[in-house]
Amino acid sequence: MQFSSEFTQYQLYPKLPEGNWQILCLNLKQIGGRYFFDLLLADAVRHKVIPVLLNQCKLSENEVAVQEIVFDSLLAAWDQPLLNELCQQACSLIDRVLTDNQTIDWHPHIVFTELKNQFPLFNEMSNNNHHRRAVMGLENYSNGLKPIAMYQGVKQIINQLKNYPIAILDCACGSGAGSLILGSNQEHQVTGVDMDRDAVEFANLINTYDHVKFVQSNLADLAGTGQFDVAVSLETMEHVADPDGFLSNLLSTLKDDGIIIMSLPEARFHGMEYNSDHLTNWTGHKVKKFFSKYFTHYRFLVMECRDVNDPFHYALVAEEDVDKWQIENYFIVADKKDLKPKINTNQLSRKPLKILFVAHNIYPLEKSGVPIVTYNEATALQKKGHQVAVIITQAAGQAEKFRSDGILTYNIPPLDYVERFLDDFFLNRRQYLATIEAIINDFQPDIVHINNLLFISPKVMQLFSDYGIKIVREMHDIVEFCFRGFPTVDSPFSVRNETGLEMCRGPAPEKCSKCVLPQKHIANDKQSIKVKAFVTGKFFARLNYLNYLYDHVVDALVFMCDSWKNYVHQFIRGNQREYVIPLGLAGEKQATGGLYPQGKVPNFVYIGSISSLKGVDLLCQAFQDQNVLTEGFTLNIYGQVREQYLEEMVNGLVQFAGGKVNCHGPFGAEDLPAIMQSADIGIVPSYFETYCLTVREFLSWGKPVIAAATYGIKDIIQHDVNGMLFPVGNWQKLREQVARLLKDRELLERLRVGAMNTKVATLAEQIAQLEQVYYEVLGHETV
Repeated sequence: MQFSSEFTQYQLYPKLPEGNWQILCLNLKQIGGRYFFDLLLADAVRHKVIPVLLNQCKLSENEVAVQEIVFDSLLAAWDQPLLNELCQQACSLIDRVLTDNQTIDWHPHIVFTELKNQFPLFNEMSNNNHHRRAVMGLENYSNGLKPIAMYQGVKQIINQLKNYPIAILDCACGSGAGSLILGSNQEHQVTGVDMDRDAVEFANLINTYDHVKFVQSNLADLAGTGQFDVAVSLETMEHVADPDGFLSNLLSTLKDDGIIIMSLPEARFHGMEYNSDHLTNWTGHKVKKFFSKYFTHYRFLVMECRDVNDPFHYALVAEEDVDKWQIENYFIVADKKDLKPKINTNQLSRKPLKILFVAHNIYPLEKSGVPIVTYNEATALQKKGHQVAVIITQAAGQAEKFRSDGILTYNIPPLDYVERFLDDFFLNRRQYLATIEAIINDFQPDIVHINNLLFISPKVMQLFSDYGIKIVREMHDIVEFCFRGFPTVDSPFSVRNETGLEMCRGPAPEKCSKCVLPQKHIANDKQSIKVKAFVTGKFFARLNYLNYLYDHVVDALVFMCDSWKNYVHQFIRGNQREYVIPLGLAGEKQATGGLYPQGKVPNFVYIGSISSLKGVDLLCQAFQDQNVLTEGFTLNIYGQVREQYLEEMVNGLVQFAGGKVNCHGPFGAEDLPAIMQSADIGIVPSYFETYCLTVREFLSWGKPVIAAATYGIKDIIQHDVNGMLFPVGNWQKLREQVARLLKDRELLERLRVGAMNTKVATLAEQIAQLEQVYYEVLGHETV
């Protein structure tokens, strides 16, 4: 039997009390080729237990028997007969562990003695430790030694700041080891508080001090008492849904000159994904932003992650002294006197922001709806003095950073939308998210504005939140919810009744799986059940996870119109911050007044991509009708062909119409004024829109529109006032409206007047409202 002080710094007590101590439990581990064992020593008469950690044993060459016991020097003061008895008992228990286990590694290998019957708490804790409290003596060394090192670091900080008798609160003290470390200075009064009854019972079991007490309670019960000089809360705030309320309660337990010492775990190691009882995620960036809201200054320390086979060097150090990717825990030391005064942000000037957009692409790299909107918003915000960047998924390959038409752009490889749609929730996206983290660290945004998530994992929203970045989601689509990308029933363009196309009325796992699964692949009933159950389960996970993100992570939802907002709410629940902000048009329009010239042949104009979603097939069918073709009119079609069969359909219409229909191909922004000035009526036959800037472009030029009554369009087109509506997907009804207009020139004149009197939002108005949303979401961070 030998003694060693090599690891005495990890013991909970400066000295051990005398007593009739016997071994209650032995926990054997092997670290780096050395064998260690922890002891729980019990005095059944006094009903006390003391942990003595990091004792060592040397085994025979074949590692089947104990050759020597090396106790921690803390035990050296005890009587020799007691030590001999403990040594013999330890050897016997180690032999039992070696016999029962082929391999001894860093995991706990625990054996209890018959004394366990006199301490029923251990049975209860082994069956019900759902809060995962670290129980000293029963843990692996990563779980056991790290909290000891944390509290020892906290004790040093307290000694530096408060060199006189003080009252210390240990909030969420767990099984009490930290409170005992803080209580090693017997002049201090330490109160350990925890809501877990078993943890408090164990803490009282190992407590040998009169100046340390443990109470089963929660922080809310202590709020407002103002009785403590120091409030310690390690690894606690991640377990609460309201960190601001938690901090407020903790501060209210302090005297006016009190200090708080808190720690939070890095989400990369201890996020909600890995810990079922964590309710918030934290990164260093988020920790700093959070405490900077409240304190003029504070001390910021970190603790590195340690390998399970090298757990002996945990320490609180300065952030700049370690690799940031190895930081496992963050520590804040703050003085109550350094709290910022409450301010009225409405009376202060607002600072320019750093705004990071997320969209699948941006104009001019792609000339379609969301890329154009993103470009308009980004350029307008830049002109107002904000710094702007955008994440896009333009092409596969390595992530790259460049400027596109003056906008800082980060391109990341797109995800396979079809292949990974159902699997995304279950996949480890660590490497993918590291690319996003690099962008965050490079640009350091104040706010993230997401326009869509096409080819992007929804998990990026959690990551932005983990960094403490506020998220504004402008709902241009619901591609993260709908596998098809737009919510029509059965197939993208199936007409379900006489009036038009029936739209999906919202998601449900079983319904969504039926929509996605091709029936031709179902061989028999047994296979059908198997495949549907598999896909339904994945939809259940995805839909519920998305709603979690929109409930807990997204800070504001922005919709472009009321009809689209009402529809989207069939997919996601509401948000405490919701705004309807119409997309605005840039530049001055030249709506021409006056009567429609008599004898002038009406010119119908279609502008947009030649694609099935835009209803080009309906346009062709309606204008091929002989009753329409007998009237005087022209139809000019402008746009890029997206689908080959539609190009053939349009070319067929051009030939069939005998010069009345022309297709001009792609157009640019510089062509738009001439196109609009030549138009008399716009045609927008889309199967699906969420807002439709095209309709508003026509109206801004004083041109009425015949349009499908889909979302965004029916919010601004009033039938027979500034345009005409027809049921989505119904070309016969489109034909009827065209025929009405051709036969009734007075109707055309009334519609022209209605169009010129229609208020269309401007880009300047939209941007002003967006800025207001940003500042409301950010609050006093923006002053």
